[in-house]
Amino acid sequence: MNIINNLKTAVLVAVCALCCAQASAQPSNKPHLKNNGNATQLVVDGKPMLLLCGELGNSSSSSISYAAESLAKCKQLGLNSAIASISWEQFEPQEGKYDYSLIDGLIKEAEKNNLKLVVIWFASYKNGLSSFAPAWVRRDQQRFPRMIGPSIEGLTGGADQASYYKNILSPFFEASWKADAKAFAQLMKHIKETDTHHTVVMMQVENEAGAYGVDIDRQPVARKLFNSAVPQELLKYLHTHEADLTPAMAKAWKARQTKAGANWKETFGTVAIDAFMAWHFARYLEQVTAAGKKAYDIPMYYNAWLKQPKHEGMPGRYPSGGPIHSMLDIYRAASPSIDLLCPDIYHPEFKRYCLAYAHKGNTLFIPECRPGEDMAAKATWVMGERAGIGFAPFGVERIQEGTSLTECYRVLSQLMPYVTAAQGTKKIRTVFKQVIPKIKGVNVGEWDFDAGELEKEDAGSIKVSMGNWVFDVSYTNQLKGEAAFAMFIQLSDDEFIVTGRNVRMNFECKDNAKTAELIDAEQGEFEGGKWTVRRRLNGDETAHGVAVSFPTSIDVFRPETQQDIVKLKLYSYKRVAQP
Repeated sequence: MNIINNLKTAVLVAVCALCCAQASAQPSNKPHLKNNGNATQLVVDGKPMLLLCGELGNSSSSSISYAAESLAKCKQLGLNSAIASISWEQFEPQEGKYDYSLIDGLIKEAEKNNLKLVVIWFASYKNGLSSFAPAWVRRDQQRFPRMIGPSIEGLTGGADQASYYKNILSPFFEASWKADAKAFAQLMKHIKETDTHHTVVMMQVENEAGAYGVDIDRQPVARKLFNSAVPQELLKYLHTHEADLTPAMAKAWKARQTKAGANWKETFGTVAIDAFMAWHFARYLEQVTAAGKKAYDIPMYYNAWLKQPKHEGMPGRYPSGGPIHSMLDIYRAASPSIDLLCPDIYHPEFKRYCLAYAHKGNTLFIPECRPGEDMAAKATWVMGERAGIGFAPFGVERIQEGTSLTECYRVLSQLMPYVTAAQGTKKIRTVFKQVIPKIKGVNVGEWDFDAGELEKEDAGSIKVSMGNWVFDVSYTNQLKGEAAFAMFIQLSDDEFIVTGRNVRMNFECKDNAKTAELIDAEQGEFEGGKWTVRRRLNGDETAHGVAVSFPTSIDVFRPETQQDIVKLKLYSYKRVAQP
């Protein structure tokens, strides 16, 4: 009997030890961000991961059955992850009573389709409004006060100057953020306890927060605060980081009145309303984010409805107080718990907004983008040239199979180990020809860029230098209606992986006394991580060793939409014979 009891005790001790080990191991294995050279990467299950992603429509994950079909479509399109929402109104339909069925169902369906999830918390703010707050919040205006603002006519200086209660929770009241934070913490706690496979890799807190249709809250408490001194916490942050401020904030900071107790207008001048509302929205979001991270600390981000050039100086035409590019410093000061500030880009000048949000210390992730035939080029450029962690067109379940995005994600999935290893170094370069409609006065507010940082929209070619070599890239239109782009990954001094669409590249040496040519070019695929050659390219396909085009040539056995991968090796020889 003693032997049996001792055996039982030993087994019990072993099981307890195993459980403790598993419990202690989970935090170290949870999704997190990690620096790699000059890049910050998302690490999932111990490996850096690129989110080859898409965002579902606003209502597509509101039921498990529709979400199941949507996530199955994501798998068909070749995604490795999807962005789906959980709304506060569905998660906490009655105060204090939580419904976990939808988040559990989303995780289950994602796992079934071998997808990771980025979960949006639709709660206090969605597109500058509060339409996803629960009915018990929206009905109780006394406990959860609304913002007060003008009509659209009044906002634009029209005759109607009356004030109205808006469908926007005021960020100036503690009861609102406490209720939101409590629910979000409960959601994160549940994910931590049940998501044993780390299917959920990142969280978006709210959606395009701010106040749409309102420039500044007319609640008495807000009026009083606007005319009061700017918080010392913010002033200290701006002073400490003044060498790294965004251009718009640096301009306002330089022109500020430095008297003691200066109010928002005296401190921030023409951007005072933006700064004031950004501070208070960010403080509200910080309470929610901090509560969620305390329950389960995985990467989290805020996304932004962008301030477009035609709305310069017109808060309310974009959600006032949101994380627009000129207010990134305010958000960093007010919300230290957040990891990323991300742009939703529907504007034609995609690259410039990416550069605006690639501000010091902010890793690039595009959670929403306009679908189109340039999606492949944009996704490749974000992850290759800007060391971004992912890309997501909006309404991805409506995208048809066989598009350039499917091919792009197929290729990036194969190249992921090489891309992530090269991010943050000079071993990877990406270019794409951005086509911008002729819109008068297009700019990005106060942002300026160095010459050469963006190739001109009508440029016929661009030169890319890597090591001792120069790729002279010409943009073509072989595949009608598709964007031209190319990615280069340097494996060794003279070896490269290259992929792209609608480009032709010739090779040069940095040493003008030498000529560069191909010594080897293989079209193929990485199958199970191993390089498999489909064709060795020479003759017409390489112009006899001096160029490679993408597509490499018409492959009669594969669809024209297929994106090629080529491993190439260069060599050089003296250009001029010795006399």
